[in-house]
Amino acid sequence: ALEAKMQFIPKAFGRFTTVATPALLGTSYNVASVSRGATGQYSVVIDTDMTTANYTVMLAYEDATATIQTISANNIATTGFNLGLRDASNAFSDASESVSFVVFENNT
Repeated sequence: ALEAKMQFIPKAFGRFTTVATPALLGTSYNVASVSRGATGQYSVVIDTDMTTANYTVMLAYEDATATIQTISANNIATTGFNLGLRDASNAFSDASESVSFVVFENNT
């Protein structure tokens, strides 16, 4: 029964600011770091690697100005993933106030 429940427990999560030097906000779990590669492009490094790159990343953003239109994850690896924020013109943007993420991996 415990193994069945383990698949629904997040393997990593966090919330960070979308600025030149992102800062993790509040509580995070299994996150080594978050960095900004370019405007609207961020990398999340997982502290304890996932067992496979076939995990699920759920993303959300806070944007009081309604500038950001999409957020997506890419380059998903056992060590982490990248994400991008795009505005209505499909250009990368840092207009969001923060990004939240949760990682689920079924390794039971």
